[in-house]
Amino acid sequence: MKIPSGIPRNYDDNWTPKYFYILATCLTAALITTNIIGFKFIALFGTKFGAGTLMFPACLIVGDLTTEVYGFRRSRNVIFISLALFFAYTVVTQIAMILPPAPEWKHQLEFEAVFSQSPRLFVGGAFAYLAGELSNSWVMSKVKIINDGKYFWWRAMLSAVVGELANTTTYMIVAWGGIMTPGFLFQVILTGATIKIIVQTLVLPLTTALAVKFKKLEGVDHFDGRKTAQGIIPARD
Repeated sequence: MKIPSGIPRNYDDNWTPKYFYILATCLTAALITTNIIGFKFIALFGTKFGAGTLMFPACLIVGDLTTEVYGFRRSRNVIFISLALFFAYTVVTQIAMILPPAPEWKHQLEFEAVFSQSPRLFVGGAFAYLAGELSNSWVMSKVKIINDGKYFWWRAMLSAVVGELANTTTYMIVAWGGIMTPGFLFQVILTGATIKIIVQTLVLPLTTALAVKFKKLEGVDHFDGRKTAQGIIPARD
Protein backbone atom coordinates (compact mmCIF):
# COMPACT_ATOMS: atom_id res chain seq x y z
CA MET A 1 0.00 0.00 0.00
CA LYS A 2 1.37 3.38 -0.93
CA ILE A 3 1.31 6.07 1.74
CA PRO A 4 -1.29 8.67 0.68
CA SER A 5 0.41 11.76 -0.68
CA GLY A 6 0.55 14.72 1.68
CA ILE A 7 -0.23 12.80 4.87
CA PRO A 8 2.45 13.40 7.53
CA ARG A 9 4.00 10.56 9.47
CA ASN A 10 3.53 10.32 13.21
CA TYR A 11 5.92 8.56 15.60
CA ASP A 12 4.18 8.93 18.96
CA ASP A 13 0.70 8.56 20.49
CA ASN A 14 0.27 12.28 21.18
CA TRP A 15 -2.53 12.83 18.71
CA THR A 16 -6.30 12.62 18.97
CA PRO A 17 -8.03 10.20 16.57
CA LYS A 18 -11.40 11.25 15.16
CA TYR A 19 -12.75 7.94 13.90
CA PHE A 20 -11.11 5.39 16.18
CA TYR A 21 -14.44 4.57 17.83
CA ILE A 22 -15.76 3.09 14.56
CA LEU A 23 -13.13 0.36 14.39
CA ALA A 24 -13.26 -0.21 18.17
CA THR A 25 -17.01 -0.82 18.01
CA CYS A 26 -16.70 -3.12 14.99
CA LEU A 27 -13.97 -5.18 16.66
CA THR A 28 -16.04 -5.69 19.82
CA ALA A 29 -19.14 -6.65 17.82
CA ALA A 30 -17.16 -9.10 15.68
CA LEU A 31 -15.66 -10.78 18.75
CA ILE A 32 -18.99 -11.32 20.51
CA THR A 33 -20.74 -12.46 17.31
CA THR A 34 -17.96 -14.94 16.64
CA ASN A 35 -18.41 -16.55 20.03
CA ILE A 36 -22.21 -16.57 19.89
CA ILE A 37 -22.19 -18.69 16.73
CA GLY A 38 -19.12 -20.64 17.91
CA PHE A 39 -21.36 -23.23 19.60
CA LYS A 40 -21.99 -24.91 16.26
CA PHE A 41 -19.78 -27.08 14.03
CA ILE A 42 -20.40 -27.08 10.29
CA ALA A 43 -19.84 -29.85 7.72
CA LEU A 44 -19.67 -28.38 4.22
CA PHE A 45 -18.27 -29.88 1.02
CA GLY A 46 -16.53 -32.61 2.97
CA THR A 47 -14.83 -30.26 5.43
CA LYS A 48 -15.64 -29.60 9.09
CA PHE A 49 -15.10 -26.32 10.90
CA GLY A 50 -16.49 -24.23 13.72
CA ALA A 51 -19.17 -21.70 12.83
CA GLY A 52 -17.05 -18.98 14.41
CA THR A 53 -14.77 -19.35 11.40
CA LEU A 54 -17.40 -17.50 9.36
CA MET A 55 -16.97 -14.35 11.42
CA PHE A 56 -13.53 -14.32 12.99
CA PRO A 57 -11.70 -13.07 9.86
CA ALA A 58 -13.61 -9.83 10.46
CA CYS A 59 -11.85 -9.56 13.83
CA LEU A 60 -8.41 -9.74 12.26
CA ILE A 61 -9.36 -7.49 9.34
CA VAL A 62 -10.56 -4.78 11.73
CA GLY A 63 -7.54 -5.55 13.91
CA ASP A 64 -5.27 -4.95 10.90
CA LEU A 65 -6.93 -1.62 10.22
CA THR A 66 -6.78 -0.54 13.87
CA THR A 67 -3.06 -1.32 14.15
CA GLU A 68 -2.16 0.09 10.74
CA VAL A 69 -3.95 3.39 11.29
CA TYR A 70 -3.84 3.89 15.07
CA GLY A 71 -0.89 1.81 16.28
CA PHE A 72 -0.33 -1.26 18.45
CA ARG A 73 -1.00 0.39 21.80
CA ARG A 74 -4.45 1.66 20.88
CA SER A 75 -5.24 -1.63 19.19
CA ARG A 76 -4.18 -3.52 22.33
CA ASN A 77 -6.46 -1.33 24.47
CA VAL A 78 -9.43 -2.16 22.23
CA ILE A 79 -8.62 -5.87 22.51
CA PHE A 80 -8.72 -5.70 26.32
CA ILE A 81 -11.93 -3.63 26.37
CA SER A 82 -13.70 -5.97 23.97
CA LEU A 83 -12.67 -8.92 26.13
CA ALA A 84 -14.21 -7.22 29.17
CA LEU A 85 -17.47 -6.80 27.27
CA PHE A 86 -17.29 -10.43 26.14
CA PHE A 87 -16.97 -11.42 29.80
CA ALA A 88 -20.04 -9.32 30.63
CA TYR A 89 -21.99 -11.11 27.89
CA THR A 90 -20.97 -14.48 29.35
CA VAL A 91 -22.06 -13.50 32.86
CA VAL A 92 -25.45 -12.25 31.65
CA THR A 93 -26.12 -15.48 29.70
CA GLN A 94 -25.43 -17.51 32.84
CA ILE A 95 -27.77 -15.37 34.91
CA ALA A 96 -30.47 -15.71 32.25
CA MET A 97 -29.98 -19.48 32.21
CA ILE A 98 -30.23 -19.84 35.99
CA LEU A 99 -33.31 -17.67 36.48
CA PRO A 100 -36.58 -19.69 36.42
CA PRO A 101 -38.37 -19.64 33.05
CA ALA A 102 -41.91 -18.40 32.56
CA PRO A 103 -44.44 -21.27 32.48
CA GLU A 104 -45.43 -20.34 28.93
CA TRP A 105 -41.85 -20.67 27.66
CA LYS A 106 -41.01 -24.28 26.79
CA HIS A 107 -37.39 -24.01 25.60
CA GLN A 108 -35.41 -23.97 28.85
CA LEU A 109 -33.65 -27.26 28.11
CA GLU A 110 -32.55 -26.08 24.67
CA PHE A 111 -31.42 -22.77 26.14
CA GLU A 112 -29.36 -24.57 28.77
CA ALA A 113 -27.90 -26.97 26.20
CA VAL A 114 -26.47 -24.03 24.28
CA PHE A 115 -25.51 -21.50 26.95
CA SER A 116 -24.22 -23.96 29.54
CA GLN A 117 -21.08 -24.02 27.38
CA SER A 118 -20.65 -20.24 27.56
CA PRO A 119 -18.10 -20.17 30.42
CA ARG A 120 -15.85 -22.74 28.76
CA LEU A 121 -16.17 -21.01 25.40
CA PHE A 122 -15.39 -17.69 27.05
CA VAL A 123 -12.15 -19.09 28.44
CA GLY A 124 -11.27 -20.63 25.08
CA GLY A 125 -12.38 -17.54 23.17
CA ALA A 126 -10.53 -15.16 25.50
CA PHE A 127 -7.23 -17.02 25.26
CA ALA A 128 -7.66 -17.49 21.50
CA TYR A 129 -8.61 -13.85 20.97
CA LEU A 130 -5.60 -12.65 22.93
CA ALA A 131 -3.27 -15.04 21.10
CA GLY A 132 -4.68 -14.22 17.67
CA GLU A 133 -5.27 -10.49 17.94
CA LEU A 134 -2.15 -9.58 19.91
CA SER A 135 0.14 -11.61 17.64
CA ASN A 136 -1.62 -10.23 14.55
CA SER A 137 -1.31 -6.62 15.73
CA TRP A 138 2.27 -7.03 16.94
CA VAL A 139 3.42 -8.44 13.60
CA MET A 140 1.58 -5.68 11.71
CA SER A 141 3.24 -2.99 13.82
CA LYS A 142 6.79 -4.35 13.65
CA VAL A 143 6.79 -5.24 9.96
CA LYS A 144 5.43 -1.77 9.10
CA ILE A 145 8.53 -0.27 10.69
CA ILE A 146 10.86 -2.80 9.03
CA ASN A 147 9.37 -2.04 5.59
CA ASP A 148 9.19 1.72 6.23
CA GLY A 149 5.42 1.69 5.73
CA LYS A 150 5.56 -0.04 2.36
CA TYR A 151 4.04 -3.37 1.25
CA PHE A 152 0.84 -3.31 3.29
CA TRP A 153 -0.31 -6.50 1.55
CA TRP A 154 2.78 -8.35 2.81
CA ARG A 155 2.42 -7.45 6.48
CA ALA A 156 -1.36 -7.98 6.34
CA MET A 157 -0.95 -11.53 5.01
CA LEU A 158 1.97 -12.40 7.29
CA SER A 159 0.10 -11.18 10.36
CA ALA A 160 -3.03 -13.05 9.18
CA VAL A 161 -1.20 -16.38 8.99
CA VAL A 162 0.34 -15.89 12.43
CA GLY A 163 -2.86 -14.61 14.00
CA GLU A 164 -5.24 -17.15 12.48
CA LEU A 165 -3.08 -20.14 13.40
CA ALA A 166 -2.62 -18.84 16.95
CA ASN A 167 -6.33 -18.13 17.37
CA THR A 168 -7.76 -21.31 15.89
CA THR A 169 -5.33 -23.64 17.62
CA THR A 170 -5.75 -22.00 21.02
CA TYR A 171 -9.53 -21.86 20.83
CA MET A 172 -10.08 -25.44 19.74
CA ILE A 173 -7.70 -26.90 22.33
CA VAL A 174 -9.01 -24.85 25.27
CA ALA A 175 -12.72 -24.91 24.36
CA TRP A 176 -13.05 -28.44 22.97
CA GLY A 177 -10.02 -30.40 24.19
CA GLY A 178 -11.17 -33.54 25.98
CA ILE A 179 -14.63 -33.26 24.43
CA MET A 180 -13.77 -33.76 20.76
CA THR A 181 -11.25 -36.33 19.52
CA PRO A 182 -7.72 -35.11 18.67
CA GLY A 183 -8.17 -36.15 15.04
CA PHE A 184 -11.36 -34.11 14.72
CA LEU A 185 -9.76 -31.11 16.42
CA PHE A 186 -6.74 -31.26 14.11
CA GLN A 187 -9.04 -31.32 11.07
CA VAL A 188 -11.08 -28.41 12.38
CA ILE A 189 -7.97 -26.38 13.24
CA LEU A 190 -6.40 -26.94 9.83
CA THR A 191 -9.60 -26.28 7.91
CA GLY A 192 -10.63 -23.30 10.02
CA ALA A 193 -7.25 -21.57 9.79
CA THR A 194 -7.08 -22.19 6.04
CA ILE A 195 -10.56 -20.77 5.43
CA LYS A 196 -9.79 -17.69 7.51
CA ILE A 197 -6.53 -17.03 5.64
CA ILE A 198 -8.27 -17.45 2.27
CA VAL A 199 -10.97 -14.98 3.32
CA GLN A 200 -8.33 -12.53 4.48
CA THR A 201 -6.65 -12.81 1.09
CA LEU A 202 -9.87 -12.27 -0.84
CA VAL A 203 -10.79 -9.13 1.08
CA LEU A 204 -7.26 -7.69 1.06
CA PRO A 205 -8.11 -5.08 -1.61
CA LEU A 206 -10.99 -3.85 0.58
CA THR A 207 -8.77 -3.83 3.69
CA THR A 208 -6.15 -1.83 1.80
CA ALA A 209 -8.69 0.69 0.52
CA LEU A 210 -10.14 1.15 4.02
CA ALA A 211 -6.67 1.66 5.53
CA VAL A 212 -5.92 4.40 2.98
CA LYS A 213 -9.33 5.98 3.59
CA PHE A 214 -8.94 6.09 7.38
CA LYS A 215 -5.43 7.57 7.07
CA LYS A 216 -6.80 10.31 4.84
CA LEU A 217 -9.64 11.00 7.27
CA GLU A 218 -7.26 11.15 10.25
CA GLY A 219 -4.54 13.05 8.39
CA VAL A 220 -1.86 10.88 10.01
CA ASP A 221 0.24 7.88 9.01
CA HIS A 222 1.16 6.44 12.41
CA PHE A 223 4.26 4.38 13.26
CA ASP A 224 4.89 2.67 16.61
CA GLY A 225 8.34 4.12 17.11
CA ARG A 226 10.45 7.25 17.02
CA LYS A 227 12.45 8.65 14.15
CA THR A 228 16.23 8.99 14.55
CA ALA A 229 19.14 9.62 12.22
CA GLN A 230 19.63 5.85 12.05
CA GLY A 231 15.99 5.22 11.13
CA ILE A 232 12.85 4.35 13.07
CA ILE A 233 13.38 2.84 16.51
CA PRO A 234 10.42 0.63 17.52
CA ALA A 235 8.53 1.76 20.61
CA ARG A 236 8.61 -0.40 23.68
CA ASP A 237 5.38 -2.37 23.97
